[in-house]
Amino acid sequence: MPKKGHEFGIRGVARLQEANPGLRIEYRIVGDGELREPLAAVIRGLGRTETIHLLGGLPGQEVMRWMDTSEIFLLPSLMEQAGMVLAEAQASGLPVIATCVGGVPEMVEAGQSAHLIPPGDADSVTSALQRLLDHPTSWPALGRAGRRFVEGQHDLETQTARLAARLGP
Repeated sequence: MPKKGHEFGIRGVARLQEANPGLRIEYRIVGDGELREPLAAVIRGLGRTETIHLLGGLPGQEVMRWMDTSEIFLLPSLMEQAGMVLAEAQASGLPVIATCVGGVPEMVEAGQSAHLIPPGDADSVTSALQRLLDHPTSWPALGRAGRRFVEGQHDLETQTARLAARLGP
């Protein structure tokens, strides 16, 4: 879907690869839809078929397997409501880069568990990824902060207790 901003992620990752030619980068996009072929054409046009992969729609378990084998999570959306995928990425301990749109700022701790960037800007994607690449020792702390944030803010038992306290006896 256009609102997911995948083209900006693709272009940002392609620029990152250009700036770091010796670095092995894999950008995997999960999901399917009307933009699959146009995005595949962008990837081919950039000469990044070895770097950027469109995995298509996957069942939840497969998505979690990919998260478990990933090192960074990128959400380049132009519009996002709740962004529950951010909770999943943080629960997996991944450092997150996401655009500052819709409900995204409520789903992460900016500067602690995630780097927020402006939407629709491939250069911002590249810069945020490069900052993480330049500081790999920060990744574990970002991952731990994200996990703590999700446990504190999105845990079912915690949320149920908060709701019960607000509703009263």
